[in-house]
Amino acid sequence: MKNKKVVIIGGGASGMMAAISCKKHNPNYEVIILEKNFKLGRKVLATGNGRCNILNNNLDPKRFHTNSKINSDYFIESIFNQFGEDDINNFFQEQNLGLRTENDGRIFPRVNQSLAVVKSLEYELEKLGVNIEYNFNVREIKKETDNFIVTNSIDNSEIISDFLIIATGGLSYKDLGSSGDGYVFAKNFGHKITEFFPSITTLKINNKIIKKISGVRQEAIVRVIVDYKNIKEYFEELLFTDYGVSGSVILQISRFAIEGLLQNKKVEISIQFTNEEITKEQVEKVIRRQILISKGKKIKSVLLWFLNTVLIDSLFMGLENKLCENITEKDIKEIVEILTNTRFTISGYKEWEQAQITSGGINLEDINEKTLESKLVNNLYFCGEVIDIDGDCGGFNLSWAWSSGFVAGQLKKA
Repeated sequence: MKNKKVVIIGGGASGMMAAISCKKHNPNYEVIILEKNFKLGRKVLATGNGRCNILNNNLDPKRFHTNSKINSDYFIESIFNQFGEDDINNFFQEQNLGLRTENDGRIFPRVNQSLAVVKSLEYELEKLGVNIEYNFNVREIKKETDNFIVTNSIDNSEIISDFLIIATGGLSYKDLGSSGDGYVFAKNFGHKITEFFPSITTLKINNKIIKKISGVRQEAIVRVIVDYKNIKEYFEELLFTDYGVSGSVILQISRFAIEGLLQNKKVEISIQFTNEEITKEQVEKVIRRQILISKGKKIKSVLLWFLNTVLIDSLFMGLENKLCENITEKDIKEIVEILTNTRFTISGYKEWEQAQITSGGINLEDINEKTLESKLVNNLYFCGEVIDIDGDCGGFNLSWAWSSGFVAGQLKKA
């Protein structure tokens, strides 16, 4: 009896992990990765500013999101229960890749190099005997009886397999080869695709102040306000740019702002300019205390407690030049409001050229939550970003890629 053949479309994080898992669980199967690029893991190389935020040590389902009309917590827990935080950590330790934990549970390779992560996976693929076809651009996939027939658009060559794993990613990082092909392949097999949009990206603001403060970095609490309701907030570094706002805090909340914009709702961000998570009342207490000991000085000297000097000169419309002894109760309320609730209306967002993740994808209703096999097509599996699961910034999306790739690669049946 001939050995079974498994084709994996996509040589990114989830595709490489799926191939490794498949070979370990089915050593007699022939496993082939079809990669449209000239090398594996190009998006992995770009993550974490070239350092690769490989994992987060708090894989709470609440840090993941879906556009499918089901509760995704059970789906996500089912995958992480099979290959979770400790398993991912141990896997990379076995590849001789040392790891270290930084703030907010983010885990990086000790050598601070994304290439080391990709190389460790390549060495394992080579050891296991996984075949890799580079520059293989899939034109179409057909299923005839029990076989999948995958056609290369370049030379019309075909590969026939018994199992197929789609690990093509989404639409983020288009310049690295992402094109949404996986959605087309899945749709052709009858799968529903949820609405998708860019996530973990930067936001645009149409306000003349933005140009003045472009380049300013400051830790802040930023809240997403959609139709006057506080939807999400996060505390981390904020960066003003010539078109709007960026920084890690914006990457964390961008999904919720974009979702509101796509629903034609009014979307604002509320910024609390404090380098620690304190309340509005605590801010006012500090302001009053510092005013009392700063007589003879302008209020801008007190504002240094909280703000970058460029922000002081740009946000207070002349109030910053009043002497502390001349500050009124009305002034104090205005100062506290600026420090804790400066609002900007969001006018748009940077799309696929800057987005790190795709929100949306193959509807979870059509995928088995224990095996990641299609409920519609036998022996068809999915993993990674092509599935309608997206995580917060901070290693969550790579965690999902490793875990879902491992589970799909087992080729289990429900």
